[in-house]
Amino acid sequence: MRRAGEIDPHPEIDPLSAAVAARRLRGEGVGHLPCEERLLLEGRRTELKKKMKEYQQTVADLEGFRPSVNSGRKGMGFEKENEGDEAEADVARGIACALALYDEAWRRKDRMTFLRDLAEEEKMRPFTFKPETNVGKPGAPSGASVLPCADETGPDSTTLYLDRLRRVREIRDRRREAELKSREQREMEECTFRPRVRGAPPFVHRIARSLQVARNAAARKQVYQEHPCSDGFSSYRASQPRFPGTVSPEDLSARRVDWK
Repeated sequence: MRRAGEIDPHPEIDPLSAAVAARRLRGEGVGHLPCEERLLLEGRRTELKKKMKEYQQTVADLEGFRPSVNSGRKGMGFEKENEGDEAEADVARGIACALALYDEAWRRKDRMTFLRDLAEEEKMRPFTFKPETNVGKPGAPSGASVLPCADETGPDSTTLYLDRLRRVREIRDRRREAELKSREQREMEECTFRPRVRGAPPFVHRIARSLQVARNAAARKQVYQEHPCSDGFSSYRASQPRFPGTVSPEDLSARRVDWK
């Protein structure tokens, strides 16, 4: 017994086709066939094509995938009361399948988005800066703390209110300035650039000291030339304008008392 899809080594040949082939081999009726034979041959060919389609459909049914549908589809609009509701059941089945596929696609998309965000967060965790905050740090003063009290009524209530606002603003400004200074100091401490400073050679310091000594000597000489006396500094001080409450060297010398 042959299985489906196997080739028969001894096929059955149609007698009409065999007779036509033998006649053509003998050279008889090489042209157009008679009308009756042509119609019979076309009918046999049509029947053969129909049988081949049935055979292919049978093989496809045997070898094809036919999943079994469980009983869970009941109650979803798939059942039908009679044969006339088959079209409505097919439409309901298609709508339910489309909705299920749509929901499944959205759930899969949400899941992929969540996993992608989680992977990105894990990737950026070592590079994320999280400063340490002091939990016990007092917060900024609210507007209720600067409003005038109920017992502060009268002409001085406005002045007290403005003074309180000024004090709160000064406190806030000082805190902000201190925070900015501390932040700048932290940024400077985190700076990794440390330039190397090379000091000047010793001979440069010696030259600078000698130049400073020469410059001081020239200035002292100029003072002596402008005020020639035994004590150039005293003469220079004497030439300066007198201020109220000061005593010049001449007055001191005039007030000396000879005790001899």
